[in-house]
Amino acid sequence: MIRLETLSYWRGDRLPNTWGPASDLILLDLLQWPPRPQMARWADGAQVPTLVAAREPDGGSRRADLYDGQGRLVGSQLQTHRAPGADEPSVLGDDIHVFDLGGHAVGLLVGEDLLVPEVSRTLTLMNAELLIALAAPRLPEYLGIWRESQQNQVIGFGGGAPPLLTVPCEADPEEAGFLPVESLSDWVRASVPWGSLAIARETALLTQLNPRAYLAHPWWSA
Repeated sequence: MIRLETLSYWRGDRLPNTWGPASDLILLDLLQWPPRPQMARWADGAQVPTLVAAREPDGGSRRADLYDGQGRLVGSQLQTHRAPGADEPSVLGDDIHVFDLGGHAVGLLVGEDLLVPEVSRTLTLMNAELLIALAAPRLPEYLGIWRESQQNQVIGFGGGAPPLLTVPCEADPEEAGFLPVESLSDWVRASVPWGSLAIARETALLTQLNPRAYLAHPWWSA
C-alpha cells in the first residue's frame, strides 16, 4: 500500500517534462488533456500514483483521472454541476466517488463542483478525509477549498495560482486554516497534516468552537 504523506502539484498547459519532487501522489492541473496512452506512459515513468485533470473539457466532459504507479487507469471523477449560466461541460457526471489512497479516503472536486457545497458534504458523508480540487475556478481565498475544510472538518488541497492547503481552523496553530506549501521551481509540494486533523476530530466540536478566530477573518465583514 502506498503512503499518503506528501503531495506534489504542477499546473500548466500540458504534461511537464519531469516528474517533479519526490512525493506520494502527483497532482497535474492541465489546460488540455493528453491522450490517455501518453498519460499512462507518463504515470508509469513516475512510478507514483498520479491524479490528472484538465480545465478544457474533453469529449464534452471535464474530469479527473487517477492512475496507479504502473500507469494503469484506476478511476475517474466527472464534474457533476455547471456554474450558473454556463454551457460547458456539456456532459455531467451523476456519480460521486471516494478513492482509497494510502489507507485514507480521498474525494475529488472537479471544476465548478467546488462551488456546490452539497458535493463536498456528500464526499465527507462517504468518509472522505481529504478533498482535492482541480480544474477549478479561481475564487477568493476564504471561499473555495478553505470553506469546504471548515464546513466539513477535512483537509483540503485546492489547485490554482497559488495552490492552497487548508485544514479546519481548530487544527491550525495560527487559527487561520491555511498551511504553508513548499515551492520547488515550477512544482509545489505539500505535507498532508493527518495528525492535526485527527486531533481536531477527536475533540468534541462544541468545545472547539472559536468565535474569536472566525470573527477576526476578513470574510466575516465582507
